[in-house]
Amino acid sequence: MPNANNNGSTLVQEAIEVRGEGSVNSILHSAMGVVLRRRRMLTAISGTIFALLTVVIALMPSKYEATALVKIDPTHSAAMGQMTDQTSLPDTLMVDTEANVMQSKDVIRAVVNKLDLANDPDLNEGVTPLPANASPDERAAYVDSIVDNVIKELTVSRDKSTYIVSIAYDSPNPRKAAQIANSIAEAYIESSVGRRSGTAERQAQGINEDLKKLSDQATAADQALAQYRAQTGLVDTSGGNQSVTDKQVGPIATSLATAEALAAEANSAYAVAKAQQKSGGIESVSAVLSSDVVHNLRIQRATLLSAKAEADARYGPKHPETIKIVNQLNEIDQQISAEANRIVAGLQNAATAATAQSQSLRGSLNQLRSAQSTDLRYSAAAETLKAKAATAHDSYSILAARAQAIGQIAASSLSQAQIVEAATAPDKPSKPKRLLLLLASLLGSVSLGLAVIAAQEVVSAGMQTSNELRTLGLRMLAAVPKLDLHESMAEQEVVTQPMGAFAEAYRMLRRAINVSELSSQQVIIVTSALPQEGKTASALSLAQVMAMAGSKVVVVDTDVRHPSIGKRLNTDGEVGIVEVIRGEVDIETAIVSSHVPNLDVIPVANSLFSPEDLFAGEAFEKLIADLRTRYQYVVLDSPPLLGIADARVIAKVGDAVVMAVRWGATPRGAVEAALEFLRIDGAKILGAIYTIVDATSENYGVSYYSSKYKNYYVEGE
Repeated sequence: MPNANNNGSTLVQEAIEVRGEGSVNSILHSAMGVVLRRRRMLTAISGTIFALLTVVIALMPSKYEATALVKIDPTHSAAMGQMTDQTSLPDTLMVDTEANVMQSKDVIRAVVNKLDLANDPDLNEGVTPLPANASPDERAAYVDSIVDNVIKELTVSRDKSTYIVSIAYDSPNPRKAAQIANSIAEAYIESSVGRRSGTAERQAQGINEDLKKLSDQATAADQALAQYRAQTGLVDTSGGNQSVTDKQVGPIATSLATAEALAAEANSAYAVAKAQQKSGGIESVSAVLSSDVVHNLRIQRATLLSAKAEADARYGPKHPETIKIVNQLNEIDQQISAEANRIVAGLQNAATAATAQSQSLRGSLNQLRSAQSTDLRYSAAAETLKAKAATAHDSYSILAARAQAIGQIAASSLSQAQIVEAATAPDKPSKPKRLLLLLASLLGSVSLGLAVIAAQEVVSAGMQTSNELRTLGLRMLAAVPKLDLHESMAEQEVVTQPMGAFAEAYRMLRRAINVSELSSQQVIIVTSALPQEGKTASALSLAQVMAMAGSKVVVVDTDVRHPSIGKRLNTDGEVGIVEVIRGEVDIETAIVSSHVPNLDVIPVANSLFSPEDLFAGEAFEKLIADLRTRYQYVVLDSPPLLGIADARVIAKVGDAVVMAVRWGATPRGAVEAALEFLRIDGAKILGAIYTIVDATSENYGVSYYSSKYKNYYVEGE
């Protein structure tokens, strides 16, 4: 038997881990795995819903939409009966307002009365019929109900940013749809003509009265202005009422503005220089830095510094040549300081001179303004009278032009709207859009089906990933794919398809056992937390794989309450492990050869439900010790750990315990509880295998028998 190897075990563990969990590709693959695994549920839900929606769509009544186009012209020329070609942007509020008028109840009521739609069966459906002797109020309410039904089928909208408004009406009858759409357009035009003419007449009467009042106000304003000018001696010029003083103020004010700007600029420059001198010294002043003289002196100083460095290096600091250069540097520094002081003083002088000039001009201007104050009061009063007279004349002119336009509107019988395209009976129904609805129904059905299987996946309590085992301290030793066979026949797959994916999973398990870090791997216990986890099939399949590899193997059925190994291998006998432990027969009598070379079986002859502690005594331990001397591997099919005390006793005699976990079914809590029992008892836990794994579960990090590996397996017919 191979020795334990820590490095080998690590390599096997890494080989069966799925890399990149949590990445985008892993998430997408996981989603595809869920879809493929639950495809029957998805197909059933989506298909049923889609079929029902298809029937509903097929039963929906067809409706035809007819559209009339109306052009709205809000210009004054249109109001006077002249339609124009618009080149400017449309008046949005005007067009939208008229669109709302088209679907108003007054307009629709006129159409209902004109076409006698109150007796139309398509429109009075669902409306309470009128009694034989209906009152006027009841008739009006009945007509309003018909109007509401018409509005429900009506769509009025503007064509983009244009003056064109479309009036669309839906009806089961295509001719009726066109008739109602055209009637609504005509009723709107008739309504707009009467509404506009009546409004214009009322406006004209009020405007004529206002014109007489404005005429009297303009005459009185002209007389008051002429009288005031005569009293004050002001002269009316093209620029208004002016005096000699007014003409002198302008030039001086302009000169003052220029002088104050120059003074502000000079004072600002000097203030900046003082601030710079205070913060960084006089040589940091911008005017000093930009001086050509200072720039040249600094170039000389840089040259002398270079010469001084060379003299220091060659002669030392006390050499005459070095001292000479130092003196020259001092002279240059003095010249730079003197030039900087001169520049700053110049800025101060310029600021002082500019300030004095602006103050002088300010004094002259103040003298003129004092003399001008009297003239300004006269001129202001005259301007007020003049403006009042001008306002009266302008108001009169505007109102007179408006009165003329309104008079023309009142006399016009044309509308500001016209039908540019009459509605025609459509050839094909517009509603419902069955193809689009079918497509939406298909997408919705599939989406709902996906949501259902996603919910099922979320609420699923079963373990599925290698990470879930790892969090419990278990290594995943192998993942056994699900077969189309019944679980009780699964172990036959190893013999009939020895190069298939199922057999390869148990070769992976055998390899993990051989390279385990445990000191011995001769006695292998295959157990599970719960029944129906696939442990018996796993024990038989592992034993067969070991035997087919040339090892001498015995598989022992220790599940005495629910034995099945003898039946599965057709090796039932009259005696078995119970009789051997009790000492009723010797071990050779209980061992049965199977149809697989190198594989023997110790079955359970008859189910045993007894309070005796069959496996806790020395007899069972002696049996295992005897089997160690006879076989290279001893594989025990143990009862489930939770609920069967024998399983805990049996697990203690093994060199390696393999936990069978049914993929997607075994709850995490059950596995956790079973592990707790094993650890308390000191069992040597090797790891776990996932059983009955869906073929698409590679996306969950457990299966490696995907299409990528199909060329590595040989599957028979």
